[in-house]
Amino acid sequence: MASEQSEQFSYEIEGINVDLPVRPYDVQKEIMSKAIKTFQDSTNCVIESPTGTGKTLALLCSAIAWQKKYTKFETQDNKRTKISERHPTIYFASRTNEQVNSAYNEFKRTSYFKDTSRSILSSREISCFKELDSRQANSKDEMCLKYKNSCNYYYNYEQLLDMGKCMLDLEDLGQVARKRGACAYFGAIELAKNADIVFCTQNYIIDPKIRQKLQINLKDAIILLDDAHDVENKCRQSASVDFTSDDINAAIDDLADSGEAYQELVSMLRTWYDWATEQQTLRAHRLLLQLRNGHQLSQDYYKELRSAASRRVIRYKSLLLVEKVITVVDYLREDTFSSNFILKVVDSKNNTKVKMECMMPSIVMKKLIDEMPRCVVLSSGAFAMDINHLRAELGPYFQNHYPFTDVVQDNRVWVGAIDTTPRLMITNINKNPDTVKKLGEIILGVCKVTPHVVLCFMPSYAFLRSMKNHWEEPSQLLADMKELKHVIWEDQNTTADGREFENYVGGSDVLLFAVYRGKYADMDFKDKPARAVICVGEPMPNTSDVQEKMDFNNRNISKGLLDKENWLQAQIFRALNQAAGRCIRHKDDWGAVLLVNCELSHPKLAPWMKRSVNRNEQTVWASRLEDFMNRMAITD
Repeated sequence: MASEQSEQFSYEIEGINVDLPVRPYDVQKEIMSKAIKTFQDSTNCVIESPTGTGKTLALLCSAIAWQKKYTKFETQDNKRTKISERHPTIYFASRTNEQVNSAYNEFKRTSYFKDTSRSILSSREISCFKELDSRQANSKDEMCLKYKNSCNYYYNYEQLLDMGKCMLDLEDLGQVARKRGACAYFGAIELAKNADIVFCTQNYIIDPKIRQKLQINLKDAIILLDDAHDVENKCRQSASVDFTSDDINAAIDDLADSGEAYQELVSMLRTWYDWATEQQTLRAHRLLLQLRNGHQLSQDYYKELRSAASRRVIRYKSLLLVEKVITVVDYLREDTFSSNFILKVVDSKNNTKVKMECMMPSIVMKKLIDEMPRCVVLSSGAFAMDINHLRAELGPYFQNHYPFTDVVQDNRVWVGAIDTTPRLMITNINKNPDTVKKLGEIILGVCKVTPHVVLCFMPSYAFLRSMKNHWEEPSQLLADMKELKHVIWEDQNTTADGREFENYVGGSDVLLFAVYRGKYADMDFKDKPARAVICVGEPMPNTSDVQEKMDFNNRNISKGLLDKENWLQAQIFRALNQAAGRCIRHKDDWGAVLLVNCELSHPKLAPWMKRSVNRNEQTVWASRLEDFMNRMAITD
C-alpha cells in the first residue's frame, strides 16, 4: 500500500521501506525486489530492462533504502558477527559524464538526497578550474602531476570535506571550491572515501590503474554499473595497450638515465622494442612467455614512477606508457591469462606500431571481483547478447539474470523502415549522388512534420562529414534543413557535455546529426523531447579494430563464446537499439523511429521496435509519419 508524503511514495519491498519521488511502474517494483535480494544475498546479477522502464531510479532508491536499513551486524549461524565499521558504500557508475549527471539528477529528486553523503568523481579537465598553460603541459593531468606541490588549491582540498551532504552537484562543489581556494578534484576524491554513495563513470570501477591511483576501495561495496551494455568492451580496452617504437625508445631514454631502480623496466621495454623492430628474432607467443616469466615488476612501480614524473625526472608521456605496460604485464603473470592476449604489429616506414590487445573481458572482471565487493549489478536494455554468452565473456560471476519487458505503448510509437536504392555505404558515397540526395530529402521530410528535436544517427564520423559536404552548395538540402531546424553536427574532437545542444534547444527546434556509439548516443533527452530518431544504416564497428576479437571468438567457440558473425551482430544491434531508444523516456512518452537501410528481421532488434515496424514505400512513409505526429500532438 503506497502512501504519499511530500510527493514521495513509500513501498515495502523485500522487508525494506523504499521511498520514490514518483508512483513506480510494476516493472520498477520488480527491479527493486530483485536488486534488494541481490544486496541481501551478496550475489551478482544482470538486470536487463529496456528503455523507459525507470531502472536507474529503481536501482538508486532500492540501494540507498537497503543501505539505510543495513546494520553493522549480520546473523551467521545464529550468532551476531561484526562485519564492518560502517555500511557498504554504493558506487553508481554509468558510461558517460552526461549519464552520470542524469543519474545524479534523479538522485536529487529522492527523499534520500538531504541526508545521504555523496561525491561525484570526474576528470581534472572537468573539475580543475586552473587555466592550462600549454607551454608547461599538454593536459591538466600532466600539469597537476608536475606542479601539484606548488598549488595552493591542492593543499586546501580538505576545506571541502563538509560538503558531503550539502553539495548540490559538481558545479556547486566547484563554486564552493573557488570561494574557499580549494581543489574540487582532490576534494571530491577525499569525499568519496567516506561517502554513502559515489557517482562516477564506469572506467573508475573497471580500470585497475584508476582504482589504484584514486585509492578506490571496493571491499564490501555495492557496485551498480548502469547502461552496462558495452561493459565487456570497456574491460578489454582497460587491459590493452598500444604504442609506437618511437614511444618505447623515448621511454627507454628517459628511464636509462634515471638510475638503477628502473633497469628491470628498461630491460622489458627493450624486449618489446626489439620485437617490434625485428620481429623475425622473436615470435609473438615467445614474447608473451618472456614478458610473463622474465620480468617481475611490482605494482609499487606505480608510486615510484609517478614520483619520478612529478620531479620531472621522466616525461609524463613515458609515465603513461609505462603504467599501461605494467598493468598488462601484471595480467600476463596469471598462467590462465596470457593466452587471452594478442600481439599485433602495424608496420610503417618510420615508426612501427605495437598493439597488445586483451581478448577476454573476464580477466578484468576477475580483478574487480577479487577486491571482494558485496555485489555487482549490471543493468542495461541493450545487451543484445544471450546471458550464457555474456557470462562466457565476463566470467562466471553473475549468478542471476533478471530480464524485464518494456513499457512502451505500441499506439504511442511509430516505427517506419525504408531503403535507399542502392544502399549507401561509406565506400561508395561519391558514386551515388542521387542516393545521397534521396537520404537528405528523407531527413528533410521528417523535419517538416516533427516538432521539437529530430536526431539523426549515422554509422561514422567520416560518413557524417561526407553527407554534410554533399548537402552543402550547390545542393540546397542543408539550407532547407536550416530553414526548419537549428542544425548541430556532432564533432569528433570535442567533449560531449551537451552544452551546444542545451544552448539552442530552449529557443528553437533542433536537428542533431550524431554518430552511433558517439557522444549523443547515450544522452538523456527527457526534458527536451526528441520526437523523432532517424537511424541511417547499421552501425558496423571498424573491422580493423575488432577483427582480432572476432577471430579469437571463432577459435574459442567451445568455451561458450559467440562466433564472429553473431558477436558482430550483437555489437551492431546494441548501438542501433541504444540510439533508437533516445525517443522513448518513460511509459507515457511518444515518438517516431525511422530506420533507413536497416535489417528489420534480425532477432536482436529491440522488441518494442519489432512489434511496430512497417516497411514503407518512398511515396507513403511521410504521410503516415505526419498522421502520427498530428494525432500525438493533440494528446501532448
